[in-house]
Amino acid sequence: MRISTQLIVVTIGITILSMTIFGILAIRIMLDSAHKEQTDHLRSIANEITNYNLASSSQEEIIDHINNYKNEFSREKLILIILRENKIIYILTQNSINNQLIDRIIQTRETGIENIIDIDDIQYVFSNRIIQNSGYELIFIKPLISLNHPHANTLIKRMATFGIIIIWLAIWAALVFGSIISRKLEEKNKQLRHQTLHDNLTKLPNRILLMDRLQQAQYNSHRQLSPFALIVMDLDNFKEINDTMGHHNGDKLLIEVSSRLLKSLRENDSLARLGGDEFAILLPDTDYNGAIVCTNRILHDIEEPLLLNETSIDIKASIGITLYPEHGDSIELILQHADVAMYQAKQLVGSSYSFYDPVQDSHSIRRLKLMANLRPAIENNLLSVNYQPMIDQNTNSIIGIEALARWNDKELGFIPPDEFIPLAEQTGSIQILTLWIIEKVAKDIKKWRSTGLNIKTAINISTNCLQDSLFPEKVEKIISNYGIPVSNIELEITESALMSDLKRARRILERLNEIGFIISIDDFGTGFSSLAYLKQLPVNILKIDRSFVQDMKHNKKDSDIVSTIIQLAHSLDCKVVAEGIEDSETYDLLKTLNNDIAQGYWISRPLTASDFEAWLKSSSWSNDTTTKAITNN
Repeated sequence: MRISTQLIVVTIGITILSMTIFGILAIRIMLDSAHKEQTDHLRSIANEITNYNLASSSQEEIIDHINNYKNEFSREKLILIILRENKIIYILTQNSINNQLIDRIIQTRETGIENIIDIDDIQYVFSNRIIQNSGYELIFIKPLISLNHPHANTLIKRMATFGIIIIWLAIWAALVFGSIISRKLEEKNKQLRHQTLHDNLTKLPNRILLMDRLQQAQYNSHRQLSPFALIVMDLDNFKEINDTMGHHNGDKLLIEVSSRLLKSLRENDSLARLGGDEFAILLPDTDYNGAIVCTNRILHDIEEPLLLNETSIDIKASIGITLYPEHGDSIELILQHADVAMYQAKQLVGSSYSFYDPVQDSHSIRRLKLMANLRPAIENNLLSVNYQPMIDQNTNSIIGIEALARWNDKELGFIPPDEFIPLAEQTGSIQILTLWIIEKVAKDIKKWRSTGLNIKTAINISTNCLQDSLFPEKVEKIISNYGIPVSNIELEITESALMSDLKRARRILERLNEIGFIISIDDFGTGFSSLAYLKQLPVNILKIDRSFVQDMKHNKKDSDIVSTIIQLAHSLDCKVVAEGIEDSETYDLLKTLNNDIAQGYWISRPLTASDFEAWLKSSSWSNDTTTKAITNN
């Protein structure tokens, strides 16, 4: 309403100002027009009277002639002064004589020219005519129309009436339009407030609104001496579903889960989306047993299979539960401990939920420290790269190596890749880590090439890298800076990374292939393997996942799968790498299946650059060229 009032005041102000200006201009124009008309009329009468042959007339005849115009003089309030030798001999008028006026006019007159003079706030127009050869001079005087004139008064009254009507209409219009604008602004403000406090995708309350409701629940808990429960839940394997079936289907899944959760809750419970696939549920007036009942109901309702793109998806969730005030004396702690309990639930076998356990909290503290330390460790060059040899099974000699990131933290010790690589992806540091590894590898390759050792190195590429259209140029720039051939670099991409956005991945892979990089598919067989995408991509190598290789000598199905992948790869002119070889029997079996390249702990564990050089000098897998290059160094 404040905006409407301001609008009304402004509208009225503008209207009054406009009317005032218009009125002044109208009156000014009217007066100017009237003055011109009166001046012309005076000139006309003066010419008419003086054009009569007065030169030969006597004074009495002149006066008689002028008296014929008495009526005209009376109606128009004209004054006529007759002078002879600058003396007044006759004045014709129906009005009282203003001696000051007459004296001023006689003193300022100019022959044949109309002039205007002000006397007592009244304007007069006057003109004089000299009758030739007679000694007579006639001065014609006429008062001009002023604001007191009936025409001016009529105009002012009409304008005042019109102004009042306009102002009334302006007020009415301002009220109407002000109300409409105010309503629209209020609706817009409601929308903005809703967007600020709700998630755009699911329309559920967001973290901001959840914190507000938690504060209210804390206040009610103190007043009523009753506990409340907080549930934090995320979906298991959501990332894989999102990457494999696309973000559009991932969004559909989140919307469906939101709908199911709402149906599972009581009217006074609150559901919020914290971000990604993570949800929070506030259960007022709920104790330990009530939280378990609600959790079981939620798990039952959301775990019903969902059909996405004609594919049945099993929905699983991990749930963490905290109770106030048992598990924290502030809402921040309650929320943090619920998040910890959720990660504790993920570690449990046979259970989908867990109450917060302070004893188990050390794992979450470690995870938080890892997330905080990872990026500085990358930027400060505190990580390292190990290399695991790959063997050509046709020659039984080394053909390449795979670069593997390693991290030894001063405080936390050795951190395995399967722990910090997912964290790098979650925190957005994975591309920085990938580019750092590529640069470290390029530096080592340059050093080895200077000794005569020319060896191909495989580097793993994350899903995130395939979403960056500038990634190929970034890699090419690093390689060119060290002056090594791009053919020395093999880029390994996981199958699930390809399937998350095949069109974009294909464009980036084609660009990498054009630059000259070797492209391989890592963990082949674990995703949604398809000949359709294989024939579309510039793939040079298929790498069989270790899960099929490790037990293939005892499991015929695994052996058959490996054999099929090898035949498929060869039919597509691709080489095959089998990783996870831990004994000679598996190595020999792969050789009989015509596998191309072998990799695993039986051949060598990952080694530092210096240890790899030492390994080359003494290993039976080294050929003469590699041994000679390293030995000469």
